[in-house]
Amino acid sequence: MKKEQVQQRTMKNGKKLALSKFSWDEKTNTFATDESNVVLDLSEMNDCTIRCGSDCTITCGDYCTIRCGSDCTIRCGSRCAITYGYGCTIRCGSDCTITCGYGCTIRCGSRCVIIRKDTYQVIETSNSTIEICPYDIKGYVQNGIYSETNRPSIIADGILSEVIKTKGQVRKVINHGETKPSYLLEVDGVFSHGKTLKEARESFKYKISSRDTSQYDGLTLESKLTESEAIKLYRTITGACESGTKYFVEQLQDVPKSLNVKKLIELTTSQFNHEMLVEFFKEKNKA
Repeated sequence: MKKEQVQQRTMKNGKKLALSKFSWDEKTNTFATDESNVVLDLSEMNDCTIRCGSDCTITCGDYCTIRCGSDCTIRCGSRCAITYGYGCTIRCGSDCTITCGYGCTIRCGSRCVIIRKDTYQVIETSNSTIEICPYDIKGYVQNGIYSETNRPSIIADGILSEVIKTKGQVRKVINHGETKPSYLLEVDGVFSHGKTLKEARESFKYKISSRDTSQYDGLTLESKLTESEAIKLYRTITGACESGTKYFVEQLQDVPKSLNVKKLIELTTSQFNHEMLVEFFKEKNKA
């Protein structure tokens, strides 16, 4: 397949990716790009090697090797080797080796092995779907059961919670690392946490309201923020709920009263949708 033919199968933001933005080796079927938000469809191709950035959607055949960033969606055949970051969705065939971070959802066939990098775990699966737990928390959730406790659990907005009771759209839960019950509201696949049901409902209103990020278009990595401004910016760009953000801030040993955007990005490493914050300001600095 020629590079121009591959370009027909490579899109970014609804347009064909420029030839200068990726490389293609016809002899080895190797595709490589540093671009993010790429949609690549090589579904009819086997024995290919793919490397890309974050937030990509990749489709390929069998015997492929894929290496990508975070928050990617990958669909491939059998006997593939996949290495990626966190927050990805994977669907693959049988006899695959998957190396991943946290917060990923993986559906795979038989005789597959998942190597989880942040907790140094090897997970064997067979014709199943599992959700990898948040950063530095061992195990995974499969069919609503947490592997480490065998209790009903859910991962929502990057928080692992044991489910105590479910009634309609509301779950009474105990978040991982906590002892007191709280509430988790789910409407149309959107979640909101709260110490009380009222708090969860109030937080949910924010999550489904318009998240206009244009107010931050003029900021740079050196722009100064107050504590409250930083929290608002983080939640607006990432979509994090009030309770999850509050929990993170409470875990900090020293909460800065003011900080610049660069420091905010450093502080929120490994937190919910952190990569969206990184990409937002990366694009702004390119402009």
